[in-house]
Amino acid sequence: MPPRNYTYPSILEALEERGDMTHRELTQDLKCSPVTVHANLRKLRDDGKIHICDWLPPKGKGPRTPVYRYGYGRDANKVVQSNEDRNLKKLAWVKARAMRQKLAECQANPFST
Repeated sequence: MPPRNYTYPSILEALEERGDMTHRELTQDLKCSPVTVHANLRKLRDDGKIHICDWLPPKGKGPRTPVYRYGYGRDANKVVQSNEDRNLKKLAWVKARAMRQKLAECQANPFST
């Protein structure tokens, strides 16, 4: 069944010419809606025309970002964060929160040291 929109073949063309790309890069390159790109990426993966070759770590908080590649292949495994790393991040967050609360209390009292 031929595609009904222009984005479907444009995504294939962009991946073939420029190599591996993320969802955001495709959206900026094709100058169209992220929802449109996401829907077409899902269709292309279901058809076996593209696959996920890598997962980029998040910048700050958030999920990992898939990197898409033209052609048939197995999707890369999404790396799961270990419990130790997760606990270290939680501990750092708790310490930072306690420090912010302490600083807020000190700012309210001009005589505190």
